[in-house]
Amino acid sequence: MTVAAPRTAHSYAYEALRNRILTGELAPGAPLIQATLAKDLGVSMTPVREALRDLATEGLVTLLPHKGAAVTSLDLADAREIHTIRLKLEPDATRLAVDNVTLDVLNRAEELYADMSQKADHSWVVCNRDFHKLLISPAPSPRLVGILSSLLEAAALYVPLAITHRVGPDPQVEHRAILDAYLRRDPEAAAEAVATHIRSSIHSLEFDADEDAGEDATADDHPAT
Repeated sequence: MTVAAPRTAHSYAYEALRNRILTGELAPGAPLIQATLAKDLGVSMTPVREALRDLATEGLVTLLPHKGAAVTSLDLADAREIHTIRLKLEPDATRLAVDNVTLDVLNRAEELYADMSQKADHSWVVCNRDFHKLLISPAPSPRLVGILSSLLEAAALYVPLAITHRVGPDPQVEHRAILDAYLRRDPEAAAEAVATHIRSSIHSLEFDADEDAGEDATADDHPAT
């Protein structure tokens, strides 16, 4: 029997902080004070410092010179770039993954899909991220999977925004189309379903930007008195 290696203080701090960011417990722009986080997590400051550096490489945390760190603030230009790169890479990774997917991966994907169908809070974001990372994981291209995994971590910050201003079908409808194509072992259908899903996110983010621009214009037309 294989015994799982115990988690280090570093891995514990990393996972705890990442989940707090993705679930919204630590909001975009929130300051991350190492001493406070270390006390809250029950670890020393060293694993917290290392965890923040790791999260910064994923785009979830911004390291501020001489000021510490903060949860990365939302930036629509950054969101568009992340999703545009995903659109270029993820369909190809999907084609490779479908040809190598195992029954265990498909069963776990079904579980995550079911979890997302039942969740309506920020934990949905974590399930959504895990769903997409899981489905590309069988692709026999570690570098491509690594790049996309990093993008999916960064994209998770913007998922609540895209859902709030959703343009197009419910994301679960699109998730079902992706998963069904995997189950049929149809790489082209799966790749197209993934591309459609990412385009929906891009359109939703663009809608949000247009809405914000409209609000700004209205404010300019009606200055405060």
